[in-house]
Amino acid sequence: MGDLLLSLVYLSLTITLIFLLIHLSSSSLHPPYPPGPKPSLISGNARELPTVLPWLKYGEWAKEYGDIVHVRAYNQHIVILNNAKDAVTLFEKRSRIYSDRPKMAVVDLTGWNFNAAFLGYGDEWRRHRRLFQQGLNKNEIATMHEPVQIVKVHELLHRLLISPEDFVAHIRK
Repeated sequence: MGDLLLSLVYLSLTITLIFLLIHLSSSSLHPPYPPGPKPSLISGNARELPTVLPWLKYGEWAKEYGDIVHVRAYNQHIVILNNAKDAVTLFEKRSRIYSDRPKMAVVDLTGWNFNAAFLGYGDEWRRHRRLFQQGLNKNEIATMHEPVQIVKVHELLHRLLISPEDFVAHIRK
């Protein structure tokens, strides 16, 4: 009985030590976040985040912590900007640094990473966008797609003249 109790004590101490080491090593890898309300261990500031009239709470935090406030809701870090100048600087002038599409492992596993919808911003994405712009601009649509649309409309009208009672079937063709 004494060996079992001693083993449980050692096990709990080991688990606590591993948890502390992981927590300390992961927090030292990240750059320091801006100041903000002190988060709880698991949920962070999730209970403090307002769902109604959030700008009032953000204004209070701005007075207490400054124009840039950091909160954490579980594992999600949130930075709140309380100054329009800071927002313009981060989201417009430095947007290339902060903007990208989320990485989805399934896309890589299925081989769909060539698809423009899943590409991250960069040179390859710019090439895809340029090709789409060339094929979908106003002039291109007028010269390439409009004649096909006119032919199809004439075919539909002809079928409607011949048998108007089959309207639904004609529309589906």
